[in-house]
Amino acid sequence: MWGRIGKTRGLVCFCVIWMLGVLPERGFGQDAEPFYVQAEKAYQAREYEKYRELLRAGIEQGMAGPPTLFRLAGAYALTGHTTQALETLETLAKMGLAFQVQSNADFARIKDHPDFKRIAAQLERNQTPQGRAVPAFTLRDRELIPEGIAYDPHSRTFFVGSLKQRKIIAINAKGKERDFATSGQDGLWDVVGMTVDAQRRALWVCSVAYYGGGPETGATGIFQYDLKQGRLARKYVLPGKPNEHGFNDLTVAANGDVFITDSSGNGVYWISHETDRLEPFFSTPEFFFPNGIAVSADQKRIYVASNQGIFVVERETKKHTRLGCPVEVTTAGIDGLYSVGQTLVAVQNGVEPERVVRFFLNPAGTAVRRMETLVSHHPQFAIPTTAVVSGSQLYFFANTQLNRLQSDGTVKDPETLKPVVILKTRL
Repeated sequence: MWGRIGKTRGLVCFCVIWMLGVLPERGFGQDAEPFYVQAEKAYQAREYEKYRELLRAGIEQGMAGPPTLFRLAGAYALTGHTTQALETLETLAKMGLAFQVQSNADFARIKDHPDFKRIAAQLERNQTPQGRAVPAFTLRDRELIPEGIAYDPHSRTFFVGSLKQRKIIAINAKGKERDFATSGQDGLWDVVGMTVDAQRRALWVCSVAYYGGGPETGATGIFQYDLKQGRLARKYVLPGKPNEHGFNDLTVAANGDVFITDSSGNGVYWISHETDRLEPFFSTPEFFFPNGIAVSADQKRIYVASNQGIFVVERETKKHTRLGCPVEVTTAGIDGLYSVGQTLVAVQNGVEPERVVRFFLNPAGTAVRRMETLVSHHPQFAIPTTAVVSGSQLYFFANTQLNRLQSDGTVKDPETLKPVVILKTRL
């Protein structure tokens, strides 16, 4: 999820932007910017009827997520639509999300309503930690600022990538760390998503030139490492000009095809096992910051987590649709995304509280039947990003502390960083 915290060119954290009412420099899809700009202008001008209708239109067009839904609840309250305000807040509460409503002036008109008090209490209870996760291991270097994690079952080795130090470390079954690729080795930039193709003994790595700036800013690449030889086998690079790119995460299909999200380019690339070429695979104006990506268990579909929800893309036809959801489920704000049987496991750090969840899909794999919260609001959470499945266990970062990494590549207040913990929970 590189760049989603504090990126000055608009790729900023979905949750932080909308909860605080700060507008991104670019919208969710090509036509979204006027909607958000107009909505904010209407709010500031106290044109609350117009503000409400703009928010409703954006949500109906599928351009928004829970924070905008929360703002719509406030707009309903401001315009005297108490029933709609309460129903909208209740929906957010059923999603398991948390919002501060008691002190929000937009709800002043309804703050004494008994249903408002009940829902406000539920929204507050949603901050209660849920699930059970225990530490798997703790990383030595507090300034690593990790983002991606992968696991090789053959050598029983975990791989962790560093945004700040532009390197990859390997952690063996005894917890011993070593540099697998040193800082900047093989031309590595900030290391982001990673995955292991265990069948072909390959480690695939996303890397992007963002933190620290420089002439290569906006360039990105995929690095393929041979795990038998322990060295780079091939790399595929896109320049940062004329357009910026940012490979963020990737997944490997059973036949060896690799699918990669380009968060800056709002699309998906792929490397066919037949051609071994990096090429565009799919894009839609509906994408905004595509991030986590997974292949369905039957290998027919690609699931792509965009900030406003999950998209389902057919591999053969490239037809796409939104992943359907019950009203009480949201797939917005997802970073890491993983296919486990007929379910999707997700690290959802773009909502409050941050959580790790599991979506149970219908037989066609096109809709969510129900959601299970695996871990929510863990006391060690500080921007969990990605995870890896090993057997019946899910390993994931508790505290990447990514928000401490500044755009110039330095860490804010490094002396107060906490040791990075990787948690595990049973699936």
